[in-house]
Amino acid sequence: MSGIAIARLGEERKAWRKDHPFGFVARPTKNPDGSLNLMVWECAIPGKKGTPWEGGLFRLRMIFKDDFPTSPPKCKFEPPLFHPNVYPSGTVCLSLLDEEKDWRPAITIKQILLGIQASGKIKRPAVKEIGFVARPTKNPDGSLNLMVWECAIPGKKGTPWEGGLFRLRMIFKDDFPTSPPKCKFEPPLFHPNVYPSGTVCLSLLDEEKDWRPAITIKQILLGIQELLMEPNIKDPAQAEAYTIYCQNRLEYEKRVRAQARAMSATE
Repeated sequence: MSGIAIARLGEERKAWRKDHPFGFVARPTKNPDGSLNLMVWECAIPGKKGTPWEGGLFRLRMIFKDDFPTSPPKCKFEPPLFHPNVYPSGTVCLSLLDEEKDWRPAITIKQILLGIQASGKIKRPAVKEIGFVARPTKNPDGSLNLMVWECAIPGKKGTPWEGGLFRLRMIFKDDFPTSPPKCKFEPPLFHPNVYPSGTVCLSLLDEEKDWRPAITIKQILLGIQELLMEPNIKDPAQAEAYTIYCQNRLEYEKRVRAQARAMSATE
């Protein structure tokens, strides 16, 4: 056990007990003999007010290596959180905790916990692009259901899709972000890569193709918007739209414009 690490963590404990942000918890665990284990800390982060996380207290374990503070601690939510930057194991993925990115030996436990809290903040709408919508649905009791999101994608200006606002539901499974969400237009769209059920067929949403756990909701919606404009005829999902797109492009664009008018943002 490194004397440098122990000395630094002892100072961290003194600083935290003297002054720490309201609602946060950070304390060393105890060894079987009752002595303090400064290399493993029990922490808790309160949900930020005015966000969907408000009211929660999210517990994590902070594990330090012998070469701390040269290397950052490992931070692991217990139990794991549903969040794009938390691995299924609960480990936090944050540049502040990566020594090849933003980690610096002077960073304190207080700064780490505040940084993790900031990374969990979800603003509404989550997609900062004009015309897009992305927000969690609500449960019958009024609480947020973070596993199902209501989204909308605007038709791109200068295309047959212009003027439309195309609504879809984004459904997440328990193993997200290992697996991608299911994206389903409601009502279904006339498009070669949208199944008759409304489900989107896109390589970005296929874990055997281009899906990666780091992909964000914003990237998904922008990817679907691009797909609307540029169908992938190598992977059709809807026979009628595929046939018309390949055989009569003018008729296809006429159908798309009519669809955009029927699903305009003013409707």
